[in-house]
Amino acid sequence: MKKESLKKFVLFKQEMMWLSVASSVGNLETLEKAREKIKNLEALDIYNKIVN
Repeated sequence: MKKESLKKFVLFKQEMMWLSVASSVGNLETLEKAREKIKNLEALDIYNKIVN
């Protein structure tokens, strides 16, 4: 359970980092790409857990 909440925290921090990057650049497209990448990584992680 701890590992799961830690992973969510890391993903949240990663999203916040991308948000600050996107806002400083003024590029919301960058934020959307970052969110999509994070979702894909989560989906891949879930898939790997099911397969293994």
